[in-house]
This record gives sequence, C-alpha cells and structure tokens, in this order.
Amino acid sequence: MITFQIREKLKTKPYLKNFTVYTFPSFIHLILELFEKHEHGHKQIFEIELLLEELGYSNLKEIKKSEIDSVKNLIISKLEEWELNDDSEILAYKLLAAIKNKNLTVYIDNQIIQDLEMPISITPESVIAFINNSKLNSISFKTL
Repeated sequence: MITFQIREKLKTKPYLKNFTVYTFPSFIHLILELFEKHEHGHKQIFEIELLLEELGYSNLKEIKKSEIDSVKNLIISKLEEWELNDDSEILAYKLLAAIKNKNLTVYIDNQIIQDLEMPISITPESVIAFINNSKLNSISFKTL
C-alpha cells in the first residue's frame, strides 16, 4: 500500500493535534498535492529494463564486455528524457486529462468523483481508486 503524508508541517502545530480530515478546494488540488508529495524511488530502473529488453537483453549479464560502454552511453543519453517523463507536475496533468476525458473513473470512499472542481475531504482511512474505463469491457460476469 502506498502511503502519502499530506502537509506534514501542518500536523505539527498543537492546535491541529487531532486533525484527521483533510479538505481540498477541489479534486484537482488533491491530485496536485499527492503528486507533489510522492517521491520517486526507482531511479529509472524500469526504463533501463525496458531499454535492455528493446536491445535484446533479458538481464545485464547478457551484455558483452565489448558492448558495455555503448549501452552505458545510451542509458546516459536517455536519462534527461526519462526525467521529463517522470516530472510529477506533468504526470498530474496527464492524469487529470485522462479523468476529464472519461478514460479514468475516480472513486473516493466508494463515491464516484463526477466534478473535479468540487471540494474533497479525505481521512487517513480514505480509499482512492482509479479505474481504467477501457479495461471495463474486458470484465464479464455470469449469474448463477
């Protein structure tokens, strides 16, 4: 489970000691806050794995010693591109665009978020779910 700490400094003030409900002016503000607080920990390992797979290697041991420098230089040349794709603000806006275009449905505490401009309140126990609408057609149910 991924855990986010939201506005940690606010929680340290004595008059907010038992403050357990977080209210955001809109869902957009909530998303921007979540992306702002998220720390990327994988350090491009997923991108490196995909690049190696594109080059025909399933692991690092398969790279010939004579090719190590060229693969290393290729990875270094891709780092800036990967960092741009990993920018939290860009990712937040891409997510919001997908929601606005109805490619994703958002549920917070079992309620569908219809209006991105409405105020949102969450608690530490809140569940936020993103459903990819294109995958919903592949789910089938049979009644007995």
